[in-house]
Amino acid sequence: MDTGPQHFRRPVRWRPTADWNVLQVTDMTAYRWLRYVGPSGGRAQTGEVQFLTAPASALQVSVRAPASMDFTGGNTVTAVITNGGSERISGVRPRLSVASVNDTTALSSHLLSGPVNLAPGRQAIVRWRVSLPLAATVGGYRVQVDAAVPGSPGARATATTQVDGPSVDAVPGPVRLAPGGAGQPVSTAMQLTNHWSRPIVVQWRNASPDYVGSGVLEPGRVTVPPHATVTAQVIVRPITAGPLQVPLTVTDVTGAEAVRWDVQLPIVQG
Repeated sequence: MDTGPQHFRRPVRWRPTADWNVLQVTDMTAYRWLRYVGPSGGRAQTGEVQFLTAPASALQVSVRAPASMDFTGGNTVTAVITNGGSERISGVRPRLSVASVNDTTALSSHLLSGPVNLAPGRQAIVRWRVSLPLAATVGGYRVQVDAAVPGSPGARATATTQVDGPSVDAVPGPVRLAPGGAGQPVSTAMQLTNHWSRPIVVQWRNASPDYVGSGVLEPGRVTVPPHATVTAQVIVRPITAGPLQVPLTVTDVTGAEAVRWDVQLPIVQG
C-alpha cells in the first residue's frame, strides 16, 4: 500500500567542503525511492548524492565538545561509546577529526586513552585534547568521532557536532598628528569584534616601558560580549608620522590568557 511521500530531514550545520561530506541519518523506515530536495531558493553546487545503508552495528557513539575552541589548550572533546548488542566488542578504536567549516583546515588532537573493550550493555568514555594554533581559520569547526573495530564492518558508529572557532578582529583608526602637537594626547577609535561564544577582555599597552616608536600608547582595556563588536577609545601621544605597534592581549573573563598579537595603528600628518 502506497502511503505517499515521507520526508526526513538531516540539516547540514556546517559549510560543506569540495569533497565528500557524510551525513548520518537515523531512520528505520523502509523506503523504495529516495531523492534529494534542495532548499527553497537554494543554489547548492552538488556534484553527486549517494544514499548508503550502513551495516547493522551494536556500537553507538555520542560526542560532547566545548561551545567554542580557544588557544589555551583546554579544548577537550568527549565521546561516549556504547555496546548496545549482546556480545562483547573488543578493540574499538575511536578516531576524532576537527575540521574548519570554511576550508580544509584540520586541527591536531591527542587521544587520552587507548582501544576500548566493551561488554554487552556497557559504556566507555574517551577524551581528546585538541590543539588550536594561533593561525587557526576563523569560524566554526565540525567535530566528528568515528568508533570502529578494524576489519569488522558491522562494528562502526559516527557522531558529529559543531563548535565555534575563536577569533578577534581589531581595526584601529588613524591618529592625526597636528602641527606642533607632538606628545599631546589624541584619541582614536578601534573596532574590536569577538567571534568567541563567551565574553573576552582586550587590553593594550606599550610593547615595553621604554618603547617609543612613532608615538606612546596609553594603556587601556575593554570587555567585548560574545559575537559582538565594540568601539574602544585608544589614547596615543603621537611623536612622528608612521605606524605605531599596538600589542593586544586577549583573555577570557576568568583571566586565562588566550592570545597576544600586534596591530599597526597609523599616525598620519595633518
